[in-house]
Amino acid sequence: MTSRVVILMPSIDKNAFGVRELLIRQDFYCSQLRALKGGRFQRPLLIVSGSEAPQEEFQNMEVCVIASGNTSILSFFLKAWKVLRARNINVQSYVAGTPFQPFLAALLLQVFYSRSPIHTAIHGEISALKTGGVLSRIKFLFLKTFISKASSLRFVSEKQLIGARKLLPVSKTKAFITPIPVLRTTEFQRVVSPQTIAFVGRLQSERGVQDWIEIAKHFDERRLVIIGDGPLLPMAKSALPHAKFLGHLENSKVQEVWSEIGVLLSTAQFESYGLAMREALLHGVPVVSRRNAGSLELHEQWPRLIQLFANDKEAAEKINMLLTHNPSLDDFIQFRNHFFDSQTKSLLTLARTWSNEF
Repeated sequence: MTSRVVILMPSIDKNAFGVRELLIRQDFYCSQLRALKGGRFQRPLLIVSGSEAPQEEFQNMEVCVIASGNTSILSFFLKAWKVLRARNINVQSYVAGTPFQPFLAALLLQVFYSRSPIHTAIHGEISALKTGGVLSRIKFLFLKTFISKASSLRFVSEKQLIGARKLLPVSKTKAFITPIPVLRTTEFQRVVSPQTIAFVGRLQSERGVQDWIEIAKHFDERRLVIIGDGPLLPMAKSALPHAKFLGHLENSKVQEVWSEIGVLLSTAQFESYGLAMREALLHGVPVVSRRNAGSLELHEQWPRLIQLFANDKEAAEKINMLLTHNPSLDDFIQFRNHFFDSQTKSLLTLARTWSNEF
């Protein structure tokens, strides 16, 4: 019987990162386990649905696709159970990428296959679930009822963890912070900042796309760059016909575009971490953001690199200020050094947690 970490990811095709990028990210997490375990390392088994089998082999994990199309959570659980039983796998721990479908699948496997620890992650602001529709409220009640069953809870920022503790029984389990890692970035050396304003992310209502458009109307449309795809893409193209729409880009391609961006404008009402904001800063691009948990945390630490706004007029003023007076290169370098030092430490915590080395 082989002892392995088992990662559960149903409906992988619905993830905002894209299937290939998400698999690369999971392989990176597993590489931290390899570094921790050394010669005792056994490749984790990643069980997914909603994707074709990947064309490439991954060095640090094995991918098992149990359904190439959409499948119910009950079907996912049954198929995952059959795989584990047929291969006689001793589950060292279950890793559920979110505390919803993957976590529910892990809870079922814990009852019907192995009572191994479950490690899950919360990426969004919990308060957003209380202000959403019926589905959001059901998710909140599910978390409040079952989250104490997890052996560990991963959060992506300190403010997010503080907010969750006010609404969920987080104290009953191990809570730790491991931000979403940046896998690769290029060095930057700017002399003159481009005079462009960018949107980076999925074009959906949760990202405040309509607000972004209203702020963008204060500027020449030819200065606007929109990177991403989503249900609101047609609306954005109609409202800003002369803007530059690059569509969905893989992470490696996004890295090449940062040098063409002067300011990142972020308009999401709820943002627990802000990966795009941090990637912008890593490439020497200042940020103007709506006030939310992620931007407030960044602004407290790096007030010269990120400006916050409360309304459209204030956002336009902050954008013009940063385009005219770009922060110093030293500030960006200090952020970069701090970011990667913190990321190295937090990924080690993640690897130890998945290994149940609390």
